[in-house]
Amino acid sequence: MHFDHPYGSIDIDTDSSGKGRLVEDVSPATGNFTTALKGNIGPFLSWGAGAPAGYVGDPAIEHTVVGGPLRNTFDATWTGGAATQNLFTVQGKIATNSGVTVDAAVANGNFLDVFASSEADPGELYVAAGGDVPSTPMQADAPAPGATTPRSFYARIDMTGKSMPSKITVRNIGDSPASSGEVDVTRPSGITVTDASYDGTTLHVRATSTGTAPLTVSGYGTALTDGVADIATTAPPRTVSVTDGTDKATAQVRITDGAVTPAGLPPVAVTPDPGPICDPAPCSAGGPAPDATPTAIIAPVTASLARGDTLALDGSGSTNSTGWKWTQVGGTPVTITGDTAAKPTIKPAFVDPKAASTQPANDPAVIQLVSSNGTTSSAPVTVSVPIKPDTVTVGSGRYKAGTEIRIDGTSTVPGGSLILTPPTTVAVYTAAGQLVGTAQVDTTGAWSVRVRTAAEVNAIPPFTSVRVVSSRGGFATFNGVTTK
Repeated sequence: MHFDHPYGSIDIDTDSSGKGRLVEDVSPATGNFTTALKGNIGPFLSWGAGAPAGYVGDPAIEHTVVGGPLRNTFDATWTGGAATQNLFTVQGKIATNSGVTVDAAVANGNFLDVFASSEADPGELYVAAGGDVPSTPMQADAPAPGATTPRSFYARIDMTGKSMPSKITVRNIGDSPASSGEVDVTRPSGITVTDASYDGTTLHVRATSTGTAPLTVSGYGTALTDGVADIATTAPPRTVSVTDGTDKATAQVRITDGAVTPAGLPPVAVTPDPGPICDPAPCSAGGPAPDATPTAIIAPVTASLARGDTLALDGSGSTNSTGWKWTQVGGTPVTITGDTAAKPTIKPAFVDPKAASTQPANDPAVIQLVSSNGTTSSAPVTVSVPIKPDTVTVGSGRYKAGTEIRIDGTSTVPGGSLILTPPTTVAVYTAAGQLVGTAQVDTTGAWSVRVRTAAEVNAIPPFTSVRVVSSRGGFATFNGVTTK
């Protein structure tokens, strides 16, 4: 059956009674409020009006919703029929957590200065105890009238005779569960740049240091003598840095004097591009001579291509050529966009995982180029583009007669993102080639095929081995299915 839902469209295998199932699990993490929003389903739907205070709706009541990015209905179509539903059951409490951002923690002598920002109320943020650092409440100013940005929090901790930490944690105990943030402890540079100025010919730099190591001006390698360096230059930098090899301090350069840059000559008109270079000469205006023989040249392809991604081919290096024709002559099918351009793009076709239970062919796509100059065509040349399938694994599987079949695994594209558009689909088959079911891979790379009705389970004879086919060309076998 085909379904159009608030977040997109999907096809789901259903049984003879029309029942189907699609599950997407996103692992939660205490205090982490962004991971749960990274799935393919979102943003949240709500009643919009009339919902219980603090909630998106009442799950015991079917109700119309708002918030769907594409639609606020659930539509189903199948051979010979269609249906639309605008009533949903939604549940969820509106979050009131304000979070915390730890901006910096600076070791200043015997003191540790901690800076944070949050929309929390004063008294809700504190530096968490750890090592020699005591649990310390953070102070906050009242926000300016009408301010919508987070307020600033600050704490100074006396670390005399104690070990300075490498990291500190700040907690917001006003959140439930409490949120927290962590930052590395930094130490201020012992270098101070007291002057960085340019008078039109010389960059003057003055600096002091609490250390004994010699100072140099970064980027120039000029050493400071008695804390001073004068560098002749016609183009001063916007900022200048002084370093002792470990610490560094930076200051903005002040322009104190200098002559005005003289105005330039009027711009010279660009000569029109005469077109491709012809060899041998002579050439007719605007292109190769009619009797010049074109030669097709394709730039080497060094990357492999995953199904669903695109790759640009380059035939612009062809000589005596004003026209191009790209065709596929072998390998994994691809779509060629701009087949008469010098630089077309190709995109491998997806595998239909429900069409076959055997391992998909991922042969390199072989693309042919013939160039021309209007009267003569070149000899054809080809390039092979490696196809990179996803890596499919099966982690576990069980067969419980009359109760449930569940096969779990992962699918990832080597070197690629977990968030793929469209999402990867996998199909699971028994060793005998019978389809068990399909599933969509979630944004963590995980998938799960589950069969839960007695009729569906009993329609598949017990098995201990499966084959998994992916829409991105991946394939895996698994012989560890448990049976009961």
